[in-house]
Amino acid sequence: MNSQQVNESGQPTRFVTTNYPTTVGTPSSSSNTASPFDDNMKEETPLKGDATDGSHIPRYIPSSVVVLFRSTMFITFIVIISIIPIIQLIIGTHYKGQCPINQHIPTYLFVSGICGIILVLCFIMMSLTFLCFSENSTALSIVASCGICFNVLISSLLSTFLFIWFIFGCIWVFGAKKHVQYNDKGSPTYCNVTLYRFSFWLLILSIILVILPCIACCCSPCFVLCRKPKKETNPA
Repeated sequence: MNSQQVNESGQPTRFVTTNYPTTVGTPSSSSNTASPFDDNMKEETPLKGDATDGSHIPRYIPSSVVVLFRSTMFITFIVIISIIPIIQLIIGTHYKGQCPINQHIPTYLFVSGICGIILVLCFIMMSLTFLCFSENSTALSIVASCGICFNVLISSLLSTFLFIWFIFGCIWVFGAKKHVQYNDKGSPTYCNVTLYRFSFWLLILSIILVILPCIACCCSPCFVLCRKPKKETNPA
């Protein structure tokens, strides 16, 4: 389409206007066409921590805890650790009444052994409970959740009691260190050598195992800062 206008010099000026077909607000057909494959992916993709992930494990349980308690290595470690409370129970029962300097020492081993065995059984039951979660049985998953809550409660109470009992054991065993003797059974300062030395070194080992992780946690930030490379400053 051609049009003319007159400019300032009086000469006509011709403009050429070309009409192009335009589409306004018309989306392409490809954007409106939904793929059946995309719909299937949306329906079949499970959400994290949802009941459709094949485990029915509650969301409030961290995945690292689930992996730990389901591992064979953890169960093996717990079974090996159970040897210590068994030995405590045997020595505390066998040498009962053979420590006149402080009769609480065999009692300390006896009670620690019983509580330790119960605590180990709680951890083993908790590991087995995590294996009971099933996508095919909602009832079984509910029972497993209740079992975990019960085991956590019992384990927390036992751990708190054992910590307090450990402090009493340190007072009784280390308090008799200066006066204990192993020869004269009729003396009030006598204590069976196996009973006392086992209690003494077991407490020392327990203290070391408690202190080392605390030192590692306190020193790890300093180690990270020392290993961090320094930024190079460019001279002006």
